[in-house]
Amino acid sequence: MIRTHMDHYPLMNPYHIQEKTADTVPPLVKIISPQNTTYYSSSVSLTYFVNETVVSMAYSLDNESSKIITGNTTLSGLANGTHIIIVYVKDHAGNFGVSEKVQFTLEYQESHTFSAEIIAAVAGVAVSASALCIYVLKKKKGK
Repeated sequence: MIRTHMDHYPLMNPYHIQEKTADTVPPLVKIISPQNTTYYSSSVSLTYFVNETVVSMAYSLDNESSKIITGNTTLSGLANGTHIIIVYVKDHAGNFGVSEKVQFTLEYQESHTFSAEIIAAVAGVAVSASALCIYVLKKKKGK
């Protein structure tokens, strides 16, 4: 308990003692998105609600170290599969609030880079086409 001596009537006795209670209540954090469902994309919105003003915010994805954020954000470049996210906040009094864990799944068609087999096949076709062109040109010149 913090006591603040405030003299509301400086010319009168006794002066009033106002008592303030220190803030020991952690902020409430609720993740709105993502939800416990499947998303067909490699990115999802991280949207959350906090019931009071906070001085710092962070999230942890799949038990990795926390990443500091300044508000709602988009999580992109995520791998297919199941993920777990938690949001952490800290208020002006130093109290920490932690959201409940949210588990969500990503299922999307991954873009594939050209494999060595495809590159070799394209190169083989190009070489064959070039050889055919040279053969045809030489045959026309020979006539």
